[in-house]
Amino acid sequence: MKIPFKKKIVLDCKTRWNSTFFMLQVATQYKDVFHRLSQRENQYKTLPSEYDWMMANEICQRLELFYDVTLLFFGTLYPTMNVVFPKICEIKLALIECLSCPNSIIHEMATTMIIKFDKY
Repeated sequence: MKIPFKKKIVLDCKTRWNSTFFMLQVATQYKDVFHRLSQRENQYKTLPSEYDWMMANEICQRLELFYDVTLLFFGTLYPTMNVVFPKICEIKLALIECLSCPNSIIHEMATTMIIKFDKY
């Protein structure tokens, strides 16, 4: 299919949020490959629907902020408060924005994440 990507799809691990981000990020790039596979392979029965792809894109976009912040914090030898605090505020604002999302799945995820966020 002349797909310009060479990344492998990683499996999701429910205890590591970033594995979900990596899986969705790569899988969405291969959307056309999944469709082709369903046409050529009789045993393939789990083709994601358009709704599934839309959800994957939306969740991936929302997780990208967390991934970027994680890279910043762990990529800095000594992250100082002037770096950390604005990013923590950015995360809180993003979570609040997710609460107003009309998609109930995103809303539920945000609710759970805000409870954990506020706990810490």
